[in-house]
Amino acid sequence: MAAVILQRYRERRLLRRNRIFRDRTHPFDVFDDDVIFAKFRFRRQEILAITDDISVDILLSKRMGSLTPLLRVLITLRYFASGSFQDVCGELIGVDQSTVSRTVTRVTDVLLRQVPNHVRLPNGKKQDAIKTKFYDMSGFPNVVGCIDGTQVQIQAPTQNEHEFVNRKGYHSINVQVR
Repeated sequence: MAAVILQRYRERRLLRRNRIFRDRTHPFDVFDDDVIFAKFRFRRQEILAITDDISVDILLSKRMGSLTPLLRVLITLRYFASGSFQDVCGELIGVDQSTVSRTVTRVTDVLLRQVPNHVRLPNGKKQDAIKTKFYDMSGFPNVVGCIDGTQVQIQAPTQNEHEFVNRKGYHSINVQVR
């Protein structure tokens, strides 16, 4: 009886896959400050500050091979900055799409809980000054801030053509939505 149990145990061990530990490249070690800003849309110091603020909340486990809080923040920022697919974002750091999905969800939830600590609308005289500035700039009444913006592609104008080329190299107008 014991020999049968031992044989089954050995057979199961042979069927079990060994864990694979990937060599993850750390963007802070590989890229300079300009490339980090281009890839993540934040400066190195800002990324470290964000990580310090939320590291306790995003540290899920102390398993060997798990992602550090800094790598979790970098994966999330890369996903937000690129607007690309999760598997493409994961390739930069060497993680699978499912890991990117779980990481982005977790870090986003933590960041959203931090919004009231960092984002506040102005009030009183400051709010009135901002409203006046927006109105003087563009004729929008009662605007305190912009929520989002996008580039709308246009035909190249004949005058001041160079002023309408965006960072991606095509002609556009920046449209802001409130």
